[in-house]
Amino acid sequence: MITALAFVPPEDVVAYFEILSIEIEAVFPSLQPILDWLESHYIGMLRREGVRRIPAFPIPTWNLYREILLSNNTHYLIKY
Repeated sequence: MITALAFVPPEDVVAYFEILSIEIEAVFPSLQPILDWLESHYIGMLRREGVRRIPAFPIPTWNLYREILLSNNTHYLIKY
């Protein structure tokens, strides 16, 4: 589920990560350390002021949403 964030519009990644984190933590509480690590490195930890820190790997560096939309590569297309 978390890997699907690479295909979400960049401006929606944080909101979807928060939703996924709540759902994953409810079902698999033992995964909380992994979610914290992902948030720290790929999303940006939420500071007390309500602002997120800049992650080690900012969203534009790993998000594929626009690349796939602009690509003519049929590797990304699903044929029915």
